[in-house]
Amino acid sequence: MKYILLGLVVFVLLFLIPLLLGLLSKLTKKQIVLVYTSIAIILGLVGFFTYIQGGMSDRNTDIMRAFERGDSLECKGVEVANDRYNLVSGTLAFVGKKGSKNENTIISVEDCVVK
Repeated sequence: MKYILLGLVVFVLLFLIPLLLGLLSKLTKKQIVLVYTSIAIILGLVGFFTYIQGGMSDRNTDIMRAFERGDSLECKGVEVANDRYNLVSGTLAFVGKKGSKNENTIISVEDCVVK
């Protein structure tokens, strides 16, 4: 999942390269350098974004695994444990179980740390 955006950009660039090569024959050297620099910056930003998203995803996965093991989590000053909360993996959130004092409380996985 985390490499889909990078793959899409590379795929699009592979189709744009022949077009760019046709245009490059009509451009000055300064414009050619600008085109290649722009492409390099775009690819660098996509790679950086993918790297950051991968790190956040790994952190969230670690928190969800700890919750499923029965470990307690600290989320914005609230203790979250699997006896009082359910994990909704689609939204990456913990929802208070029905009948508990935390019923209908929603806490994002991103706000949590393992105790």
